[in-house]
Amino acid sequence: MQMISNSIKLAIVFLLTVSMYSCKGQDLINQETEINTSKQVGTNILEIFEDSHGILWFGTTGNGVARYDGRELTYLSEEDGLCGNTVADIAEDNNGEMWFGTHSNMCLYNPNTLGNTSENLFSVFESGDTIPKLGYGWKNVITDKDGNIWVNTHHGIFQYVNNDFNEFKVPLKVTNKPSYCSTPGLVSLELIDCLGRKWFKTDGEGAFIYNEKLIDDKNGGFMQLTMDDGLLSNNIMSIAEDKNGNIWFACSVPTFDDRKIGVGGVCRYDGKSITTFKVTKGLYDA
Repeated sequence: MQMISNSIKLAIVFLLTVSMYSCKGQDLINQETEINTSKQVGTNILEIFEDSHGILWFGTTGNGVARYDGRELTYLSEEDGLCGNTVADIAEDNNGEMWFGTHSNMCLYNPNTLGNTSENLFSVFESGDTIPKLGYGWKNVITDKDGNIWVNTHHGIFQYVNNDFNEFKVPLKVTNKPSYCSTPGLVSLELIDCLGRKWFKTDGEGAFIYNEKLIDDKNGGFMQLTMDDGLLSNNIMSIAEDKNGNIWFACSVPTFDDRKIGVGGVCRYDGKSITTFKVTKGLYDA
């Protein structure tokens, strides 16, 4: 399975939400596979995902999830059993089943049953013994290279193993509230890089890297990057990997007692050192 690049995502959003016009013009009008050019995916699209079969899935606000196979655009909504019509995250597991994170709960869907009106199309995950009451607690869902599902919630990180959710603990200190706009202890699995390492962003504690190959070392496989290592702040907004394997961090500028903590900006980590971009034309000072 693969995630399409951000640039491709933006192009697809533009093409599909505006009109779905074909560059081949009139020649396609009479074909049986003609796309309805007046159809919009949705007013707002929160997520785009390409599954292992090349099918595109769109998470919308209010319209549920849209499925585009290159010919036809179809929808799944609460009327079909979807657990919420605002879909913020989409992933595919190693069984080929789709995971939809909504503003209500998380649901599991088997795309092979598309078109079946059975009530068993969806499995809905709600609060239970291993996960707290959710509500808007689902933040996002991500798949690792083995097809295992990881879920970020406002209550921690959970891995779906043996048909159950198990909490995955990151060694946070959480000694005090780092800033008025931060949540102590908030951590999210943001990236799984090309080497299979897991990168976690935090509010106030920088970034954590987890390498399963080093699980037996004194730090249990974890490494932490903070302002002491060169980050522009310890509040990480997002993490991404480029084609050369460099890791990029977007750092915010939180304040505490009218005092800025860090300067904020973009950082690049090459595995050895951190390069910072404090003042760059086009970057917003946040």
